[in-house]
Amino acid sequence: MSFRLLQSRLSEFLQKPIDVSTLATFRILFGWVMIIDAGYLCWHVNRYFPAWEFRPVSPGWEVIDAAVRFPAEYVLFISAVAALGIGLGLWTRWMAALLALTHGYLYLWDATQFNNHNYLIVLLCLWIAVTRLDQDWSLNAILYPRHRSQVVPWWCLGIFLFHIGLVYTYGAINKLNTDWLQGEPVSLWLAVEAHRPVIGSWLAHPWAKYVFAYGGLILDAVITPALCYRKTRPWAIVAACLFHYTNSWLFKIGPFPWLMMASNVLFLEPDTPRRWVTAMIQASGFVPASKRVDSTPAVSILRTPRWVTVGLLAYVMLQVLLPWRFLFYSGNPEWTEEAKNFSWRMMLSHKDTFLGVLVADLATGQVWEVDVRDHLSRRQMRGKGVWGHPRHMASYARFLRREALRRGFQDPYVKVDAIASLNGRPYQYLVDPDVDLGTAPVSWWLTPEWIVPLKSRQPIGDYGFMDQSVKYARVMEVIEKHRQQLQVPAAQLSSSSQTTNRPQH
Repeated sequence: MSFRLLQSRLSEFLQKPIDVSTLATFRILFGWVMIIDAGYLCWHVNRYFPAWEFRPVSPGWEVIDAAVRFPAEYVLFISAVAALGIGLGLWTRWMAALLALTHGYLYLWDATQFNNHNYLIVLLCLWIAVTRLDQDWSLNAILYPRHRSQVVPWWCLGIFLFHIGLVYTYGAINKLNTDWLQGEPVSLWLAVEAHRPVIGSWLAHPWAKYVFAYGGLILDAVITPALCYRKTRPWAIVAACLFHYTNSWLFKIGPFPWLMMASNVLFLEPDTPRRWVTAMIQASGFVPASKRVDSTPAVSILRTPRWVTVGLLAYVMLQVLLPWRFLFYSGNPEWTEEAKNFSWRMMLSHKDTFLGVLVADLATGQVWEVDVRDHLSRRQMRGKGVWGHPRHMASYARFLRREALRRGFQDPYVKVDAIASLNGRPYQYLVDPDVDLGTAPVSWWLTPEWIVPLKSRQPIGDYGFMDQSVKYARVMEVIEKHRQQLQVPAAQLSSSSQTTNRPQH
C-alpha cells in the first residue's frame, strides 16, 4: 500500500461523520465534576492553596507570577463558573479555554501542587475548546439553532479516546518496576486504611497488597482494548467504575477517578446516548405514536483540512514520546523526581523525608536555625512537596538565602540535611549535605549533581518510620554516620577549612 493511499484512507477515517451525543454527554459530565471539584477546593482553600511565604513556581512562570498574582479563591470561583458553562453548553469553547487557564494557573502558582491528574484536566479542557461538543444537547444549540448539528468528524471523538487510553497504557507501563511488583508502596497505603469497617482486616492481610498491585497493573493494561471491543465493553465499564470508585474511597485523590468513570461514555457507540434518550421519551408516552422521534442524525459530508490531520498526528506522537524523556535523566525518577511531570507516573512511590535547615553567615558566624513551618504549608511538608523534591528544596534554599540577606547576613550559607526513605528503604541523604543549596547550580536539562543517587539493592517495605521515635532514631543514625566520615586530624582540619567549608560561588 502506497503512502499516499494510506494517508488518504486515514484522512477519510478521521473525517467520518459520527453522532455527537456521546461527546455531548461527556461534556456535561466533565463540567459537573469540575464544578464540584472547584467548589470543594474553594471551601478548603486554606488547606490546598494557603497564602504561605514560599511557593516554588514552575519553570518559565517566574516573571508572570511576580507581575500577576490573584488570590486562589477568586481563581477557583472563575473556574467554577467556567465549568458550569461547559456543563450547560453555553459559550463552551470560551468557557473551556477559561477553565484550562484558571486550572493551569493554580498549579503553576505552586509547583508542589502539580500532578499528572491536573495536566490531564487541562488537556481535556483545551480539546473541548477546539472541538464542537456544544452543537447539540446544549444551551448554545437552543440559543443559536443555526449552528446546531448532530454530527462531528470522528477525530473529535478519537482525540479524547486517545487521551484516556494513554493514561491507562502508561499507567500499566510505569507499574512495571521492581517496587510495584513487590507490592510497594501499596502495603503502606493499605495499612493506613486498615481502620476501615468491614474490609479493614482484609486490607491488612499480607496478600492484599499483591491483589491491589497486580490488579491495578492488569486493569490498566487491558481496560482500553476491553472498552473498545463491543462484547467485553459492559464488563470493562463495570470493572473500571469499581476500580476508580475504590481509589476515590480509599485514597482521596480528587476528581480524577470520577473523570475516568465519566470517560466510559466515550467508548459507547457514538449514537448510544441519543438512542437511550429517544427510547425514554417514547416510553414516557409524551410523544404520540404517530410522531415517533427519529434518533438517526442527518449525516452530511464533513471535510477536514489536511493540516488538521498532520497536526493531530504530530500531537499524538508528542504525547506518546513525552513520557519517555526520563531516560535522558540519571537516577530513579521516583527518587530524583526528574521528568515525572507529563509522564503519567502516578501513585508509584511513598517518600518519607526529614528536613533540617541551618543558615550560617560565613562572614560573622551568625546562625539562623530555620523552622520550616514558618514558610511551608502542611501539603508542602510532604514527601512529594518541598521536602522530598530536590528541585523544590533548592528553590526553598534560594528563598532562605534571600531572606537571610534581608536579615543582615553578609555571606549566607544554606545547609540542608535532607534524609529520605523511598518505599520503606533504609534512610539516606537525598541531597549532598556539604553543598550550599542556596547557591547550588540547577540545570533544567540535567539531573543536578548535588542529588545523592539512590543506593541500589536496598531492602524495601520497612515502614517503621510511621512511629516518630523510630524515624528520629534512623535519621540521627544517618547524620551521625556522616559526621564520623567528616572527622579529620586537627592539623588537616585547620589547613583545609577554607576549601571544605566555604561554598563555591
